[in-house]
Amino acid sequence: MGRRLGQHFLRNKEVAKKITDALELSQGDAVLEVGAGRGALTRELIASLASFPPEADPPLAEASGASKTSKGRVVAIEKDGRLAESLRTKIKDPEVPFEIIEGDMLKVLPELAKSYKALPAGRQVKAIKPCLPAGRYKLVGNIPYYLTGRLFRIIGELERKPKTVVLMIQKEVAERVSASPPKMNLLAASVQFWADTEVLFSVSQKEFVPQPKVESAVIKLKIKKRELTEKQIKNYYSLVKILFKQPRKTILNNLSAGLEKPKKELTCLLGETGIDPSARPQNLGINLIIKLAQMLYNR
Repeated sequence: MGRRLGQHFLRNKEVAKKITDALELSQGDAVLEVGAGRGALTRELIASLASFPPEADPPLAEASGASKTSKGRVVAIEKDGRLAESLRTKIKDPEVPFEIIEGDMLKVLPELAKSYKALPAGRQVKAIKPCLPAGRYKLVGNIPYYLTGRLFRIIGELERKPKTVVLMIQKEVAERVSASPPKMNLLAASVQFWADTEVLFSVSQKEFVPQPKVESAVIKLKIKKRELTEKQIKNYYSLVKILFKQPRKTILNNLSAGLEKPKKELTCLLGETGIDPSARPQNLGINLIIKLAQMLYNR
C-alpha cells in the first residue's frame, strides 16, 4: 500500500527528532501531522510535547478540547487504513492527547483547519467541530512527492493557516520553493506570497523504506501576515500566472500577451514600478510583484 500511495517511510529517529525540533514546539501546542505512515515522526512529536511539565491553563486547552493540564496534542492524518489502525493499536496511552484520522490529507486538512475537535468512534470528517484557531497550531509531515504542489496550494488557501509548517519533500522541489531572484519561479512566487521559506537540511535516500530515487529535504515555512483584500490576493495570483507562463520571455512580452495591453503603456507602468521591461520574471521579488499587481489592476 505504501508504494502504491507513493509513501517512503522514515526510519531514522534522529531525522524525526530534527524535524520535530524545527517546529519549535511550546507548551500546549496542537500539532497536525499529515501522512503519519508508520509513526516514526508521530512518536517523536508525542515524546517532545510530553517532555513539558503540565500547565495549569495552556493556551489551547479550551479550544482543543484537551484537559486544562494538557501539555499539547497531536492529530495525525493517514490515508492507508491499515497503517492508521496499526498506529491506533501501537500508540497506547500516550502522555499527550493523540488522535489518528483515516482519510486523504488533501480533503481532510481544509476541514480540520476550519474546525476540529475530538471525533466520535466513527471518525467521520463531517463530524468535525471548531477547535484549531488560526496561527495557533503547527503542521508537519513527510509528504509523498506527487502531492507536494497540491498540498502547498491547499495550505495557501486555508483561511485558518498554521503558525509554522515543516515538511519533508523532494530536495529539488524544496530548492525551487525557496528560490529568490534571479532564480524566482512560479512555485516560489506562489508559496512565498504567504510564507517565508527555508530549506533546513537534506535527507539521504537511505533513511527511508522503500528508498526513493531522489534525495529529500526538510523545508520550514513561517506564515506571513498580509493585510490584503480577497481581490488583491486574486490579482496577485493572476499576475504570477501571466508572468511565469513563459519564463524565458521578458516581463514586458509576458504582460503584453497575458493582459492584452499595448507594450508602450506597459513600459511606462513598469518604469513607474522600477522594473526593467527587458528583464525576465525570475528577477522579480515577491514585494515587487505585489506592487506591480496593485498598479496594474487598480488602473
